[in-house]
Amino acid sequence: MIGGFVLLVGLVVLYKQPDLQISSRGDLISLRTDDGSLWLSSGRSERFVADNWLRRNGQEQGDKKIWPHEGVTDGFPLSCDVYGCRGEIAGRKIAVAFSNRAWQEDCHWANLVISQIPVSDKKCHAPHIIDFFDLWSSGAYAIWLKPNDIAIQTVEGTRGNRPWTQTAANGRKD
Repeated sequence: MIGGFVLLVGLVVLYKQPDLQISSRGDLISLRTDDGSLWLSSGRSERFVADNWLRRNGQEQGDKKIWPHEGVTDGFPLSCDVYGCRGEIAGRKIAVAFSNRAWQEDCHWANLVISQIPVSDKKCHAPHIIDFFDLWSSGAYAIWLKPNDIAIQTVEGTRGNRPWTQTAANGRKD
């Protein structure tokens, strides 16, 4: 009994929250900064999801931090403009694209491209691409940025293939 409790406490202490989270619709992205706070890509989109992410992170509504629409903001590691945001986090180059122009420019630079619109993988050679269709077929994403790797977990991958969870991805042949 005591051994199980010690193991449980150890797992809780060692668990690392995701560095990035993407909602299933892609309208909301959270980014965890070095101080542990979450920055949200929108203050209006998917408020229920945002509230849950903030609550799970121990942040109150009053502590909500929103990504800048343009430029750089103290404490936020990405630089943004009307086309998207980009920057380096934990040694990984991250790009969030809001337009075709942004993902086309960032595909040759970034280790991870997150796009709210479809991305042509024939034109994008980034090692990790998450676009509109990936979100549609796999659901929400949790991403851990490591110095030499990017770990990605999806709702679809976590829940598995069950008759009551049929999505477009189930018919796909890998």
